[in-house]
Amino acid sequence: ESIMKIYRADRTALNILKFAIVAVSALLAILSYEFIPFHKLMLFICILCTVLGCVIAFIYIPMWFTQLQYHVSPEYITKKSGVFFKVEQTVKFSSIQYLNIITSPFSKITGLNFIIFNVYGGKMLLLFLRHSDSREILKYIGDDYC
Repeated sequence: ESIMKIYRADRTALNILKFAIVAVSALLAILSYEFIPFHKLMLFICILCTVLGCVIAFIYIPMWFTQLQYHVSPEYITKKSGVFFKVEQTVKFSSIQYLNIITSPFSKITGLNFIIFNVYGGKMLLLFLRHSDSREILKYIGDDYC
């Protein structure tokens, strides 16, 4: 009997992404308005940057985070994601050649933990994991990775 556990993206990382996207779009809007002399065109570009940044930060990214999940069993892992087009990717643990573990300096707080499984013919990216979730997933592969 195999037990399947479902992991989801850390919502703290979502808030960090929202802040970063809004900050970059506001910075682009301000810089373009200040340094390009065609003010009517730049006003339009500023408004466009701000609206696109808000749509991405407050509509698209939260929808993507809601859909992002990882189903883990002792034999395999399945990643489900996508907003408009649903994507499902499955990897058997026995086919993993090597993996990369990427953590941020404050990964226990931020949720910016990533695992990249490199398998025969491709790779699977596990994005925005809680620190504890990334350690649990690695235990499915073996104690060597924890």
